[in-house]
Amino acid sequence: MPPLPFEQRRRETTAKLAALMLANAFIFQEQLSGIEGKVKPIRELLASRDFIGKAAQHWKMIVDEINYVPIFKVARDILLSMPGDADAAVRQRIVRLKLFRERRPYDMT
Repeated sequence: MPPLPFEQRRRETTAKLAALMLANAFIFQEQLSGIEGKVKPIRELLASRDFIGKAAQHWKMIVDEINYVPIFKVARDILLSMPGDADAAVRQRIVRLKLFRERRPYDMT
Protein backbone atom coordinates (compact mmCIF):
# COMPACT_ATOMS: atom_id res chain seq x y z
CA MET A 1 0.00 0.00 0.00
CA PRO A 2 1.45 3.41 -0.93
CA PRO A 3 2.12 5.85 1.89
CA LEU A 4 -0.63 8.32 2.70
CA PRO A 5 -0.14 11.93 1.68
CA PHE A 6 1.17 14.11 4.47
CA GLU A 7 -2.07 16.08 4.85
CA GLN A 8 -4.16 12.94 5.24
CA ARG A 9 -1.75 11.49 7.82
CA ARG A 10 -1.83 14.79 9.71
CA ARG A 11 -5.64 14.81 9.78
CA GLU A 12 -5.81 11.20 10.94
CA THR A 13 -3.30 11.86 13.70
CA THR A 14 -5.24 14.95 14.81
CA ALA A 15 -8.50 12.99 14.87
CA LYS A 16 -6.92 10.22 16.96
CA LEU A 17 -5.48 12.71 19.44
CA ALA A 18 -8.82 14.50 19.73
CA ALA A 19 -10.60 11.19 20.38
CA LEU A 20 -8.02 10.29 23.01
CA MET A 21 -8.43 13.66 24.74
CA LEU A 22 -12.23 13.27 24.80
CA ALA A 23 -11.98 9.75 26.20
CA ASN A 24 -9.56 10.98 28.85
CA ALA A 25 -11.93 13.78 29.86
CA PHE A 26 -14.94 11.45 30.07
CA ILE A 27 -12.99 8.91 32.13
CA PHE A 28 -11.69 11.63 34.44
CA GLN A 29 -15.20 13.10 34.78
CA GLU A 30 -16.55 9.72 35.80
CA GLN A 31 -13.81 9.30 38.42
CA LEU A 32 -14.26 12.87 39.64
CA SER A 33 -18.02 12.39 40.02
CA GLY A 34 -17.32 9.88 42.77
CA ILE A 35 -15.47 12.43 44.92
CA GLU A 36 -16.73 15.86 43.83
CA GLY A 37 -20.42 16.53 44.43
CA LYS A 38 -20.76 19.12 41.65
CA VAL A 39 -19.55 16.72 38.96
CA LYS A 40 -22.25 14.61 37.33
CA PRO A 41 -21.60 11.03 36.25
CA ILE A 42 -21.58 10.39 32.50
CA ARG A 43 -24.75 8.31 32.76
CA GLU A 44 -26.65 11.42 33.83
CA LEU A 45 -25.43 13.35 30.78
CA LEU A 46 -26.20 10.43 28.46
CA ALA A 47 -29.86 10.76 29.42
CA SER A 48 -29.91 14.24 27.89
CA ARG A 49 -31.29 14.85 24.41
CA ASP A 50 -28.29 17.08 23.53
CA PHE A 51 -25.44 15.04 24.96
CA ILE A 52 -22.59 17.07 23.42
CA GLY A 53 -24.17 20.37 24.49
CA LYS A 54 -24.75 19.14 28.05
CA ALA A 55 -21.22 17.73 28.30
CA ALA A 56 -19.72 21.00 27.00
CA GLN A 57 -21.82 23.00 29.46
CA HIS A 58 -20.86 20.69 32.33
CA TRP A 59 -17.16 20.81 31.43
CA LYS A 60 -17.33 24.62 31.42
CA MET A 61 -18.58 24.43 35.01
CA ILE A 62 -15.74 22.05 35.88
CA VAL A 63 -13.21 24.46 34.32
CA ASP A 64 -14.71 27.58 35.93
CA GLU A 65 -15.65 26.28 39.37
CA ILE A 66 -13.32 23.37 40.05
CA ASN A 67 -10.39 24.58 37.93
CA TYR A 68 -9.51 21.41 36.01
CA VAL A 69 -8.43 23.47 33.02
CA PRO A 70 -5.75 21.24 31.42
CA ILE A 71 -8.13 18.34 30.76
CA PHE A 72 -11.55 19.86 30.35
CA LYS A 73 -10.80 23.12 28.50
CA VAL A 74 -9.23 21.41 25.50
CA ALA A 75 -11.78 18.58 25.52
CA ARG A 76 -14.63 21.12 25.62
CA ASP A 77 -13.14 22.98 22.67
CA ILE A 78 -13.03 19.68 20.77
CA LEU A 79 -16.66 18.93 21.62
CA LEU A 80 -17.77 22.39 20.51
CA SER A 81 -15.95 22.02 17.18
CA MET A 82 -17.79 18.81 16.29
CA PRO A 83 -20.54 18.90 13.66
CA GLY A 84 -24.13 19.04 14.88
CA ASP A 85 -24.88 15.49 13.82
CA ALA A 86 -22.04 13.99 15.88
CA ASP A 87 -24.11 13.63 19.06
CA ALA A 88 -25.34 10.09 18.37
CA ALA A 89 -21.91 8.88 17.28
CA VAL A 90 -20.20 10.23 20.41
CA ARG A 91 -22.93 8.80 22.63
CA GLN A 92 -22.66 5.36 20.99
CA ARG A 93 -18.88 5.34 21.32
CA ILE A 94 -19.06 6.16 25.04
CA VAL A 95 -21.59 3.40 25.64
CA ARG A 96 -19.56 0.93 23.56
CA LEU A 97 -16.33 1.73 25.36
CA LYS A 98 -18.09 1.73 28.75
CA LEU A 99 -16.42 4.95 29.84
CA PHE A 100 -18.87 5.18 32.72
CA ARG A 101 -19.22 3.05 35.81
CA GLU A 102 -21.80 0.31 35.73
CA ARG A 103 -24.35 0.59 38.51
CA ARG A 104 -24.56 -2.55 40.58
CA PRO A 105 -26.88 -3.27 43.52
CA TYR A 106 -23.90 -3.38 45.88
CA ASP A 107 -22.24 -0.26 44.42
CA MET A 108 -22.14 2.43 47.08
CA THR A 109 -20.68 5.14 44.80
